[in-house]
Amino acid sequence: MLTEKDFYDYFAEETISIGFVSTHKPEEPQLLGSINETESEEFHKNLLADFLKHSYYSPQHFINTKGRNDLVIHNSKESRDSVGVILEVKKPSNKSEMLRRDKLNWECSLQVLPEE
Repeated sequence: MLTEKDFYDYFAEETISIGFVSTHKPEEPQLLGSINETESEEFHKNLLADFLKHSYYSPQHFINTKGRNDLVIHNSKESRDSVGVILEVKKPSNKSEMLRRDKLNWECSLQVLPEE
């Protein structure tokens, strides 16, 4: 069973530079302003993909779905190359499946951890 300590040990905090934050700032209001509680998961997945492409990852990384994964970021600009990040996207109103600090044993959190 995954504990909160396991989760935070695995995902150690990274230092983010001011330059990195300022690069993302112009795209953030558009992403946050486009969130719509009544829209589908697919709608929000497309918003997130566009944000990631326009703010940091494109054109160095290919971003799309892959197999049954909602959204992935490949380690290069080619779709055939390995996947570096897997994102599980939920619509904002889907509170029952959202990862919470007091409930880390959700499917999405368990999928990102390597098998022992």
